[in-house]
Amino acid sequence: MQGWRISMEDAHSTKLDLLPPGSDEAKQHASRLSFFAVYDGHGGDKVALFAGDQLHEIVRKQETFKKGNYEQALKDGFLATDRAILNDPRYEEEVSGCTACVSLINDDKIYVVRLTP
Repeated sequence: MQGWRISMEDAHSTKLDLLPPGSDEAKQHASRLSFFAVYDGHGGDKVALFAGDQLHEIVRKQETFKKGNYEQALKDGFLATDRAILNDPRYEEEVSGCTACVSLINDDKIYVVRLTP
């Protein structure tokens, strides 16, 4: 929902099936995993859009995720995303940032991260 501003600086990500059903990667995990996130852009939309496009994929690539330690995988994924932005020359002069509210859901738990500056 856009309020009174002319431009939107926010992004989101909705992945009902974070891992493709039936894939080898999905078979390594005990249950279906869903990922939902809202990114509130500050000072522009570039970082929020990057997070919306990439954070869930970066979390998936973490060794801790592959081992089923989802709590640590979310922490590792946020840190890896931060490093990816800082090391990307396209963001060298970027002044925007974002807050995030993220949930990773399996059959019996909901992991929630709220990240603010």
